[in-house]
Amino acid sequence: MKNPNLQETVKIINDCREGKLSHPHIEEILRKGDDKILRKIGEEAAEVIMACKDYKLGNGDKKHIEEEVGDVLYYLLIALAHNDVDAEKVFKKMWKKRQFDFLS
Repeated sequence: MKNPNLQETVKIINDCREGKLSHPHIEEILRKGDDKILRKIGEEAAEVIMACKDYKLGNGDKKHIEEEVGDVLYYLLIALAHNDVDAEKVFKKMWKKRQFDFLS
């Protein structure tokens, strides 16, 4: 199976939340709720910062940044699902806020 794209990932997470699909890690994080989800976002965001700093100092590589950003994005998408927030609306608002509404 190929790696899911962003839209497919959102669907997988939402399907797990709704009980339509089983994925032990997603289910565990959702079950533990906001405290666990938000703590993971904070931890992973700090790791992104360190990975970027390490890269700029010549002590890291882009692969590490990609991995850490992927982790933050994963937990952000879980937070959206847990709070029943539509990821598509988030992206539309993100682009509109940055005056890219010509794309819609």
